[in-house]
Amino acid sequence: MGYRIKEHFLIKFLLLALIAIYLGYNLPFISNVNFVSADIKDFFTSNDNFINPVIRSLFFAAFVAALCVIIGLIFSLLLVKIKLSENRGKYLSILLIPTLIGGASIAFIFKVVLINNEFVYINPSTKFLTLSAIQFWQFGSLVIYLFWLNQQTISPKVWEYANAIGLNQYEKVRDIVLPKQRNLSVLLFMVVFVFSFFEEAKMYFIFKASRGTNTELASHWLHRTFKTNSLINSDFAFEQLATSSVFVFIVSLVSLVILIIIFIKVFEQRIKSKTARNYKSINAEFTSKLSLPILVMWIILPMLYVLLTNKVNFQLGLEKLGPTLLMTFISALILTALAFIFSVLCRLMWKQILANFNSKSLRFFLALFMLVMIPPIVFLILGFKWMDIVGYRASFGIRISWVIGHVIMAFPLITSFSMATHFRVKTDHINYLQIHKISLLEKTRDLFFKPFKADYLLLGLISCALIWNESIINNVLSDQIKSFVTELNMTISGRSADYSKGMIFLYFSIGLAVVCVMVWNYLVFKNSKIYSHNE
Repeated sequence: MGYRIKEHFLIKFLLLALIAIYLGYNLPFISNVNFVSADIKDFFTSNDNFINPVIRSLFFAAFVAALCVIIGLIFSLLLVKIKLSENRGKYLSILLIPTLIGGASIAFIFKVVLINNEFVYINPSTKFLTLSAIQFWQFGSLVIYLFWLNQQTISPKVWEYANAIGLNQYEKVRDIVLPKQRNLSVLLFMVVFVFSFFEEAKMYFIFKASRGTNTELASHWLHRTFKTNSLINSDFAFEQLATSSVFVFIVSLVSLVILIIIFIKVFEQRIKSKTARNYKSINAEFTSKLSLPILVMWIILPMLYVLLTNKVNFQLGLEKLGPTLLMTFISALILTALAFIFSVLCRLMWKQILANFNSKSLRFFLALFMLVMIPPIVFLILGFKWMDIVGYRASFGIRISWVIGHVIMAFPLITSFSMATHFRVKTDHINYLQIHKISLLEKTRDLFFKPFKADYLLLGLISCALIWNESIINNVLSDQIKSFVTELNMTISGRSADYSKGMIFLYFSIGLAVVCVMVWNYLVFKNSKIYSHNE
């Protein structure tokens, strides 16, 4: 029972979220939005309404989330014989690279890979199926790795007992693996759903998403209508954006809660199923040896193809992006520091709940990730509004908004990683220091900072990768702030596209991801005893 999350919690969670929306709507910078019934009716009946893009985004996100979790779980079972402390475990960390190189770089990679493949461009269905496969390449690889990593925490004594009482492979999966992976499955389903729902860069760069081709998603619609309305009036554009964003947020949140409830019920049925199934014994060592090279090649081949078939134009250097790179590092530093402070305070205040990954800590993560469901463009515009209230100069205000928007957008993900790191701090140690009335600063230094300095370096690098590859805020501010995404767009899109100019940006992005993986391997193999067999 300890790993269950009840449906009534999700319903309460939804109600609290809707109350939060109402309260947020009444903040000073939103309350003047003309959000009345007549406008709502016009909004739904307008020829350029948001219904189709949102429905399209919902189906796409649900399909990709289910695809990543189901196939990810299957592949993690095939890798059961690969241990974290082995060299094969190092090779498996290559699965982290697609998520780290970001959506813009992935769009470039698959734009080159698919350039001569006419089949994927036939109709909207082939485009979305192809995009789903690309999403799986980006997020499914991470899901596989996290499932496999979580599987490492199952004690060898559990497997020995299962063998002793004669459980077959199906029963081992049903009675041991599925209960262990249940909470993580729910969290990963939510993460993949949210990032797929607000997908923008890959559909835009590869398939040129548009209303006329029925490939426009929610993010594209919000961006396009905001740009169009800005030509009329900035206040009018914000009013329309606020109205549409509230609808998008509510629809996505309600849909996600319903999907999670369905997902949990299906998962529970699999666990509770007592149907006897006599599967022939599968050689687990053989499947692990076969699956590892397949996964590694699956990750490497698309990148290798692009790197080997395109020349690099070094005349277009990264120096023009120097100021943006500096802002990226500053944002990553602020983000990592805030995530550290927040996760430390939460670990100290709720030391029993956040001692490990359980049903109660899962609820905490779900509440945290609700922030990611707010359309990214809203953070940017709210930043502008606050800068107007405070009265900063336009150029400085834009940069502050850029930093704040990126920090808020990446905060749930980086904070989740930080909180997972702090699972390794034993509750007994916290209690001991509290009994001896050690100061908060000393507890933070001795328990949370010194032992995990390399972990925070990794979080900082991941933060840089996320911010560097973010597309929505960077695209909206492309006229004021040069970014990797906008420069990449200019080099791979349009009649003057020159892939050789975009290669230098791709090399930088892949290099940053490889550094993250190297730091991760260092951390894992340094602390392999902590990661393994630690329920």
